[in-house]
Amino acid sequence: MKNSPLFGIPTANKKGYVRETLVNEYGQFFLGYIEHLSSPTVLDIGAAYGLTTSIPALIAGAFVVANDLDTTHLDVLKSKAPAHLLDHLTLCVGKFPQEIDFSSNNFDAIVMLQVLHFLKAEEIEQGIPLLYDWLKPGGKVFLTVISPYIGVLRDFLPVYQARKEQKISWPGQVENIKEYCNHPCTSLNPDFIHVFEPDILEKIFLKVGFKVEKVGFYPIHPGAEPDFRNDGRECVGIIASKPL
Repeated sequence: MKNSPLFGIPTANKKGYVRETLVNEYGQFFLGYIEHLSSPTVLDIGAAYGLTTSIPALIAGAFVVANDLDTTHLDVLKSKAPAHLLDHLTLCVGKFPQEIDFSSNNFDAIVMLQVLHFLKAEEIEQGIPLLYDWLKPGGKVFLTVISPYIGVLRDFLPVYQARKEQKISWPGQVENIKEYCNHPCTSLNPDFIHVFEPDILEKIFLKVGFKVEKVGFYPIHPGAEPDFRNDGRECVGIIASKPL
């Protein structure tokens, strides 16, 4: 777990980097929401080391199911969680949505930060209805993803815009990121990436039955290197609730 001043802590499975502190408002909204609940149940999808989501949620009084692809991440998460709260933590290894499953009406909140852009259209079509099913009525999902305006994908932006004009359903799928980006970050991520604007993300959630409470662009974290920055629209977040 060596920290990079430019990126953060590298993941063990080439799924980018994670930060040691929470740097986006949607993650802060998540923590603020659960702090006002009594012993909430939380699912953290793509928790990685859990530094900004699972562990703060535990400290806030939640029962947390921390999911990740890599057991190395979850082992670190467990080692860093407060010992007296380990009985509130459940580790869940597996790829969302194919490899994990939970009972209906199970969670007060689901958090999924910077994970959706690793999923293809068919995985998202399978996965968002599962989020809806797993939430309790009134429960909320907090999700973030990168947008086509992130600086390192500026060469892909015209392709994205042309696809959107052509009414292509999923215009943000990039099958080979190296065609558009020669930044060193490509070695830290899979070849496939999937970017979103707020209107497309909102449509996905509304289709399933969610009530969208907040959706919009937000800027990449202040510590990001200049190549990642653009005009403050580098990322997209959404808060959606399951109706009572």
